[in-house]
Amino acid sequence: MRVDRPGMHNNQPSRLGVDFGNDTLVIASGSDDDRWRAVTFPGWSDTIPFGEPDTRSSFIPVCIHFTETGEHVLGALAARGDRAAHPSTARWMRKYVLENSPVRMEGGGGVRYQDAGEEFLREVLARAVRETGRSAGIVFTIPATAPEQYTQWLGRIAGAAGAPSWQTIDESRAVVTGYGLTPSPGEGFIILRCDELELGVSVVAVEDSPAGGVSSAMVIRGMAGDAAGCGAIDTWIARDLMARNRRGWNGTGNRGEPIPPALLRIARDIRARLIHPDPGARDRSGTGNMCDPVTEFSRDDLARVLDANGFFVSLGRTIDRALTLARSRGFEDRALRAVLLVGSGCTLPAVQDAVLTRFAACPVHCDRPRDAAAHGAALSAQPVQGPARIRRDYALRYWDPDAREHRYRFLVHGGARFPSAGQVARVTICAAYDGQTQLGIPLYEMPTPQGDGMSALELVAEETGGVRLAGPQPDSAARGRPVQVTGDIPVFLAASPPAVKGEPRFELTFTIDADRRLCVTVRDLASGRLLKKDEALHMLA
Repeated sequence: MRVDRPGMHNNQPSRLGVDFGNDTLVIASGSDDDRWRAVTFPGWSDTIPFGEPDTRSSFIPVCIHFTETGEHVLGALAARGDRAAHPSTARWMRKYVLENSPVRMEGGGGVRYQDAGEEFLREVLARAVRETGRSAGIVFTIPATAPEQYTQWLGRIAGAAGAPSWQTIDESRAVVTGYGLTPSPGEGFIILRCDELELGVSVVAVEDSPAGGVSSAMVIRGMAGDAAGCGAIDTWIARDLMARNRRGWNGTGNRGEPIPPALLRIARDIRARLIHPDPGARDRSGTGNMCDPVTEFSRDDLARVLDANGFFVSLGRTIDRALTLARSRGFEDRALRAVLLVGSGCTLPAVQDAVLTRFAACPVHCDRPRDAAAHGAALSAQPVQGPARIRRDYALRYWDPDAREHRYRFLVHGGARFPSAGQVARVTICAAYDGQTQLGIPLYEMPTPQGDGMSALELVAEETGGVRLAGPQPDSAARGRPVQVTGDIPVFLAASPPAVKGEPRFELTFTIDADRRLCVTVRDLASGRLLKKDEALHMLA
């Protein structure tokens, strides 16, 4: 992989890989001849030494400050000094966009955080397109759980910024590609992200592409998160400094005690300094003299603070939860090819050491945690896709009172095309008891065939023409069990007046949209009212 200037490379059009994160925006320029470079903007960008000697990582802090005159300040200029904690400064905008949140800033004229994010990203992308050449298309990294409106939001901004074209790449694939790996069917990766807001672990499986597809598919089989992100780490550092110098900071550092904004800024500076690849930095010790707390706080101090606040325990539990879920969906540990670290928190040596210890028998890639995703996006090329098809089976689970067991009504079979030409299933549901006021929609992803080519469960045709599942119960310890995919966000239908046992109450029709989401339309048979219309229920694999 060679680094070159942006723009045109040997008559190859360039692409701008854009990784818009919770705390940093990274842009890389790449082309079809496998060259890339980081795109840096003086004033907006921060650069830090990282990895190999003379190598620097460049990023733009996701931060925008609105002045009293209506102007705004972006990136590093907004993230420093008093502006960082000002009520007219917006941070972490991606979170608000992904949640479609209507929350407005305390200052800045009451601008919504979504709109602040759009202003920030549009201005940066417009400058990137202008300075790297207007032939450059944009490739955005997209989290697997991102709603469709987020993709549309990015596309609208790309158009307003003057990009001639834009496309998206799955964030997991971008990270794998950015670390110089080529995924093959049957392999798996663990992607561990630690950014400003959270610590997250995803277990990604590489599966065969749909019929006619060129590239393999990457599916998240397990995911877990924790609040122990960089923001929490900064708070722990600040409280440790307060405890060291109670007189200087007028506090004890106890939980719940307010932390001066100036001290939080010092804590962020400390965290940034401790990623510098200076071998001696790990061994420095200090006295806690607040005249120069940044210098006096060592890597050993950070490891102590992380341990005291349970970070390493949270890290281990988050990894375990993601792996447990992945295993329940058929992922095997022997398929794990590599562990990939991304995010600002994964630049810290203490975090890297903990992951290296946990996965001592597996390759751990941690040399490009800030920019791997952007580089992967910049080097990606849109593959030629065959017919778009669903890879997994999905069914509704229901209780059969006569057989006294759970059974399954299949909605979608693997190989189904999307978007669907019409409805893929129609189901009528009844109450399980008199007076029931809430009826659920328990959607399950069905198991894949086992290694011998046979499923651990059996499909049984019914006289009505439906298909049910026979075999181990979903709460059994058997491999290949069904997994509920609507468990974290239950879907309920409100029956008013209350339903009568055994009486058909709701009619559900299901379709698959162009974004492979299973959508449901619900009609209340008692009142004739339409309760839901093409509402997205779950993103199908």
